[in-house]
Amino acid sequence: MGEMEEREVWSFDPVAGHRSPSDLVKLLSTIVFSYSQMFRLSPQERRLLACAVRGVPDKCAADELGCTRNTVGTYWKRIYAKTGKRSQKDVLAHLLRVLACGSHAKSP
Repeated sequence: MGEMEEREVWSFDPVAGHRSPSDLVKLLSTIVFSYSQMFRLSPQERRLLACAVRGVPDKCAADELGCTRNTVGTYWKRIYAKTGKRSQKDVLAHLLRVLACGSHAKSP
């Protein structure tokens, strides 16, 4: 058997003070950036994905990105095409699976 790959176990415990909220934001930014690199998302698509990870509704994401809701819809369609997913929920679930498993596979 091969050696097990060692990975840092990341935990967020604000009570114990092990990590700060800014550490969580940095981690999420890194995850979104890596995922966007894997699937060759455009900068605007990456920014939209970052909004979704933070739980920002599409209407507010449009304001944050300086575009219309229709443009946000277009960005999502492009993200779906690039990732092979059919919904925001599927994209976010896939992002978490990639994070958890370290897999770069585009399969469901």
